[in-house]
Amino acid sequence: KLPMIERLFWRAGIDVSGRQLFAGLLCLILLAVCGGLWKGPAFGLSMPVVGVVIVYLWLSHKANSRIALILVQLPLFLDQVLRGLGTGRSMEGALKLAAEETPAPLKEIIERVLRANELGADLGTVIQETADLYRINELYLLALAIRINRTYGSSVRDLLQNVVKMIHEREAARRELRAMTGET
Repeated sequence: KLPMIERLFWRAGIDVSGRQLFAGLLCLILLAVCGGLWKGPAFGLSMPVVGVVIVYLWLSHKANSRIALILVQLPLFLDQVLRGLGTGRSMEGALKLAAEETPAPLKEIIERVLRANELGADLGTVIQETADLYRINELYLLALAIRINRTYGSSVRDLLQNVVKMIHEREAARRELRAMTGET
């Protein structure tokens, strides 16, 4: 498990090192000292809190924007995985082929999943962990489809087609809701 701050940076698509976090912490301490000398101790202590809140809100906004983009890319990605499976490829091969055609940020996520799988991790487990990290329900369904396929030998294509269909129906319902609320 990753610490909460690292999870937030990963969700936002920012690769941060321990050194950069330490530099940020030093900046907050410097901000507190300067604020304390300038306006007093109460102001000095409130400055780092305000700084942390601003950074948190910025990271949350960036992460939500990134997740929204991933959700837009996911149906096309899953369609490409289905085409790859239709040509007789394995799930890993189909994911790799689809990832090559997918733009960032989904490409980066799938490549990370495939690297972990090549290092020996179970594909379903890695996708499940990725779904936990990004809080994307569609990735939970993909992980579930892979686990069911590996455990019981069912057709992963049928499950993925249903996931793609569900995503399209949900997007159509969202567009319809926006149109209806726009009319009122």
